[in-house]
Amino acid sequence: MEKTLEYYMNINYRMEFEKSLEAGGYYASYPALPGCNGVGRSMAEAAANALKNREKWTKAALLAGLEIPESDCQSGFEVNAAGKLLPRGAEFIYDKEFCVVGVEAPKLYGAILGDMIGSPYEFDRGDKTKYFELFDRRKWVHYTDDTVMTLAIAKALLAEGQDVPEHTMKAAFIERMQSLGKCYAEGEYGARFAGWLREENPQPYGSYGNGSAMRVSAIGWCYDTVERTREVARWSAEVSHNHPEGIKGAESVAAGIFLLRNGASKAEVKKYIEQEFGYDLSRTCDEIRPNYHHVESCQETVPEAITAFMESTDFEDAIRTAVSLGGDSDTLTAITGSLAEAYYGVPKALMKECEERLPEELLEILRDFQHIGED
Repeated sequence: MEKTLEYYMNINYRMEFEKSLEAGGYYASYPALPGCNGVGRSMAEAAANALKNREKWTKAALLAGLEIPESDCQSGFEVNAAGKLLPRGAEFIYDKEFCVVGVEAPKLYGAILGDMIGSPYEFDRGDKTKYFELFDRRKWVHYTDDTVMTLAIAKALLAEGQDVPEHTMKAAFIERMQSLGKCYAEGEYGARFAGWLREENPQPYGSYGNGSAMRVSAIGWCYDTVERTREVARWSAEVSHNHPEGIKGAESVAAGIFLLRNGASKAEVKKYIEQEFGYDLSRTCDEIRPNYHHVESCQETVPEAITAFMESTDFEDAIRTAVSLGGDSDTLTAITGSLAEAYYGVPKALMKECEERLPEELLEILRDFQHIGED
């Protein structure tokens, strides 16, 4: 077999990372390939640059007739000298270069990926670190009720359109949440909401739980003004989570998505959310992390999720940062992911991972929603 450039590029060489003050970020290198490295402001950027340089390095080695090592074909993670768990393979590192952005940007993948990747660490089961395997085969990385309810809201919007009155839209939200909720993620809903899903005439029950914020992301992609976005987000909350904090959580997340997808900066979004909703976004993730714990209220989930997005450097970093906070990690990371998607886009490789973990009916809704608003 002829060993071509393609052959060597398909080998998963171990990649190591170090903080680099000189680079203002990270230094990535392949220990098996001397001189093959890359730098960047984030781990993802450093990894992407190292991968580009690896192609150049390999071409030069082939032209020179040099022997190229093949014994370092490892994936997964390793512990570095400082005792931190770091990614080994570039398959777990993605840069915005590999994202789908702009008018063709994906919708809802961010929330669903956040739910999936955060799910193994719910109930404070994580180590509060950003250095973990995104799709660890030793853990159950799966969609939960957060994904099901997100897609239920999306399905209602697809069915009814965007210009229907309040009573029609609310009825559609209830119908789709009940129909999908009875079929998927059984046993993962809160007790009150599980009862609501099975009522013949479900009524709001004054909840300020974070469920109103985790399911709202589709609404952030549908309307032409922030005012209309907030109005429909309020409707989506009021059918069950009609406490002012539950409504505020839904409106703030949907408004953030709307603003970000329309080109607002992080600073502009932060200012808007602080002024309009009164959330305290002054704390850093390092200040939040030590004492943060599993809690399911909007007021103790949404600000933390927004802060994780604000501090992120790319989509993957947003997901990792959200998980590192702990708490109700599937919901918190779903909210962070929905905001990060609107700002960064989503890596194609992660979109594929998302699709592979969804049952056909839910995947069909996700795919249909990519075309919402098209004539």
